[in-house]
Amino acid sequence: NLYAGFHYFKKSEFAKEFYTWLELVMNNWELFYSKYAKELYQKSLSVDLSASIVAKILNCDKKITNNKSLFPSFTHMKSYVQGWEQPSSKWQNRVGSYLTPELKLKIGNHMQQGIFHYTEKDFVTYDKIKKYTKWLKV
Repeated sequence: NLYAGFHYFKKSEFAKEFYTWLELVMNNWELFYSKYAKELYQKSLSVDLSASIVAKILNCDKKITNNKSLFPSFTHMKSYVQGWEQPSSKWQNRVGSYLTPELKLKIGNHMQQGIFHYTEKDFVTYDKIKKYTKWLKV
């Protein structure tokens, strides 16, 4: 049950081996899923499941995970993991998002800090890009 929200790694032989395996699993996901995830067989490619399979093959769970530190972390906006009583297919239908003039992001009543995984492509609008472009003077 490995969740691969983002990857941080040091360039090394181990990282090369891990990502070589990950590429192999992802390019042949149906074969690997049928062998290593029969009970949880998904009908589409998943980085999370593929990384879990590689971790199992290489027996490296403890080497690639960190359950002792709260950093790094991020806000994940998958609507079905928010704990809402009535989940929506789109989180933007359930809670508002706001940008302050200083481009600080507020979701509902919560000011965001750090990495924000918005999940829905239409969250990044032309208007938001324009505000950031102006703020950054590019």
